[in-house]
Amino acid sequence: MFEELLERLVGATAIVPVGHARELRTVVGPLIDEEAYRRVRDYQAVARTEGEVVYQHEQLPAGGWYVGPTVVVTRDPRARIATEEIFGPLLTVLRADDFEHALALANDTAYALTGGLFSRSPVHIRRARTSSAPGTST
Repeated sequence: MFEELLERLVGATAIVPVGHARELRTVVGPLIDEEAYRRVRDYQAVARTEGEVVYQHEQLPAGGWYVGPTVVVTRDPRARIATEEIFGPLLTVLRADDFEHALALANDTAYALTGGLFSRSPVHIRRARTSSAPGTST
């Protein structure tokens, strides 16, 4: 099931439009400045040492500080790419043993900007809602 999810995720990522923010079709626009660009590019390099990069969008517009979406799989929940805030289009994927393990992984970071859950199970949705409040761990 993990491989199927990863395949669908990579397929969806590959069709995400990267471009100028003035273009209505754009989903991923440029980063704000050169410093942000370099920081995200540095994390892409770290991703290659801490995991397996399974997708990196490289068809980028000319000019500007564009970084395409990157998807990386790591087995290490303590990896920098899994625990540090990356303000750019880099998604780290971790394999979880079960739903409770997934919640524990999601809650084991020093930050809590946003989170998302895709589930058809009302039980899982309620469990995620009650366990993902700031300062809460499973």
